[in-house]
Amino acid sequence: MKADTTSLQVEYVEPTELRTHPDNPRQGDVGAIYTSIKHHGVYTPVIAQRSTGHILVGNHRYRAMLEAGMTEIPVIWRDVDDETGIKIMLADNRASDLASNDESAMLTLLQALPDLEGSLYDGDDLDNLTQELLGAPGSADLLTAPDSDNYREQYAVTVICTDEAHQEATYETLREQGFECRVVTV
Repeated sequence: MKADTTSLQVEYVEPTELRTHPDNPRQGDVGAIYTSIKHHGVYTPVIAQRSTGHILVGNHRYRAMLEAGMTEIPVIWRDVDDETGIKIMLADNRASDLASNDESAMLTLLQALPDLEGSLYDGDDLDNLTQELLGAPGSADLLTAPDSDNYREQYAVTVICTDEAHQEATYETLREQGFECRVVTV
């Protein structure tokens, strides 16, 4: 099947031209999306079925846009029947369910930010991720028995740096030498 790219043009419409899909089973966090919109603006349009105005992708984004007081909503219209519309909605939800993060890369990204504002992560998220990855006290790794299939013995060396620039330089030097490294700020 050839991908339909003819209808991928963004239009701006009044909110009343769109409706959340009545059969959408997804329960999204409108508050979190609202926070993102307030920090970054809207960077993804909703996808809607032209014949019904039902939103197929972005139901909670739409609700957050309304909460933010937007009077024009970016939309990409799709000319599809009801069955195809539901399949698009379900496929988008399922694709999100099937995704995962490279937790080590996530930790590196979060630690590289000057602050977490607008990222929808907070200090507790960062602490929990650090504990999970680095085996800090309280992490699940320490509770796993050595004979468990999930156990991976690790040996670590902590390098105390004088400041963030020294930490970054040390990290880069060790990575260039082939060491698996993690940056931790305590």
